[in-house]
Amino acid sequence: MSWRTHPFRHRRLRGLFGLVVVLACLGLVQAWAHSPPLTLLGGILFLLTLWPFYFPVRYRLTDVGIEVDYGLWRRSWRWDRFQVYVPLKGAVLLSPFRQSHPLERYRGLQLPCAGHEMEVQSVLASHLDPRPGQEGLP
Repeated sequence: MSWRTHPFRHRRLRGLFGLVVVLACLGLVQAWAHSPPLTLLGGILFLLTLWPFYFPVRYRLTDVGIEVDYGLWRRSWRWDRFQVYVPLKGAVLLSPFRQSHPLERYRGLQLPCAGHEMEVQSVLASHLDPRPGQEGLP
């Protein structure tokens, strides 16, 4: 199963506001540091950080694991890295922890799947267990 997300397409005003904030921050860095290389580095960091919002990302669930294609680079994770999935609003969290854990935010994987929640959860159910107590959540 595969699907594509492109949040900027659905939230253009928020995206434009974000671009204004990023440009203002880069302008402040340049005004303070007077260093084009530092400003360029900041721009690259902003670009990489905000990439999944402004550019389409393709998610793919296979028999081996999860593949995420960002356009310029790809990441993949094997199913054995995760223990449970947790349904969220418009997304699913894949967690390496059976119970909620403070490190889940850093070691888990959130799959945005607005409009495809049921299909994604049915594929996930064949590879992972739902987190206990979370089975009935949409």
